[in-house]
Amino acid sequence: MAEKSYLWETTTGTGDSDVSGYDDNTLFQIFRSLFCRTSNLGGVTPDFQNELAVSGTSSPLSVNTGFALVYGIPYSNSAGLGVTVPTPAVSTRIDRIVLRASWSAETVRITRIAGTEGAGAPSLTQTAGTTWDIPLAQASITTGGIITLTDQREWLIAVGDLTIDSTKLAAHAVTVGKQAQAAADTMLGNFTGSTADITATAVATILAQYVHEATSKASPVSSDEILLVDTEASNVLKKTTFAAVASVTTGTFTPALAGSVSSAGITYSAQSGTYAKIGSLVLYTVAVALSSKGTASGNLTITNLPYTANASGSFWTSVAWQTSSPTFVNMMAVVVNLSTTIALRAIASASTNLAGDPLTAAEIDNGTEFIFSGWYITT
Repeated sequence: MAEKSYLWETTTGTGDSDVSGYDDNTLFQIFRSLFCRTSNLGGVTPDFQNELAVSGTSSPLSVNTGFALVYGIPYSNSAGLGVTVPTPAVSTRIDRIVLRASWSAETVRITRIAGTEGAGAPSLTQTAGTTWDIPLAQASITTGGIITLTDQREWLIAVGDLTIDSTKLAAHAVTVGKQAQAAADTMLGNFTGSTADITATAVATILAQYVHEATSKASPVSSDEILLVDTEASNVLKKTTFAAVASVTTGTFTPALAGSVSSAGITYSAQSGTYAKIGSLVLYTVAVALSSKGTASGNLTITNLPYTANASGSFWTSVAWQTSSPTFVNMMAVVVNLSTTIALRAIASASTNLAGDPLTAAEIDNGTEFIFSGWYITT
């Protein structure tokens, strides 16, 4: 017979009714064909009672309540049960906790399959009509009696090919919009507990929603994490800590006077520099006093700043200075872009050139001193 229907109440033999009734194997086959699409032809009923969850870190383990089918045979556990796991003598052993169907005993029971010390997990027994196991958990137990569990439950399903398409769900039941909103709400909810605008398509816009909705923290601590885009690694998303962003680096450097033509013979009675770096901002101080200008010539600069200035990170600052016969009134300093050098500029009292002219070695003497502070942006 190519076609057959089941479970007719009569036993007259009319149609598909069975004159001798239906045996247990017929019922098991019906359940197995409808629900047991797992690799082990059996599984646990999801979202029912406590899903036969196995727990514990030492013997005895506990198997919680739940319902399952083992090769189509219904099984129910209405109360938590203990499973004794003996401690191995020499090395770690791996056992299995299974549901075992026995045709001779006509039962399905929670069973421990003992492994071999130092070996892998024992095999399941799966012989239809005799004994059939479906896994619940794998238990690794040390010689100290410590148990590590690995959940191995499989779940009963009603959709045979594990897909959801328009033939299995009415078009109005789960729409693309509902799925997208659920996904967006789940992601944003993980950040804030709020819902998201799924009409946004730009990655930057979507991420901005999450960041904007995040809870503020008034006083960040050093270990707090901040997202950043690594421009040196194909713009991938990375993280840094608040401590790294907010950190202040301080130190000293040794400023030196240099002539564009010659720096020969310059010696110092004082030569010191200090700095503080906050992010890309560099604050600095310079104190230089000459004991001899030697045979220096050309335009004068101060060298050896601790960090290179960026392309637009230069700012003017006023210089306090003294020399025996000054030929001008004011002096300014500016960090040269993309360098670690400070340019010195002389400004006469009647000058209309606010940037002044380069300070030359001819305008200083053996006792000239420079003291000033400023700031710039590093690369």
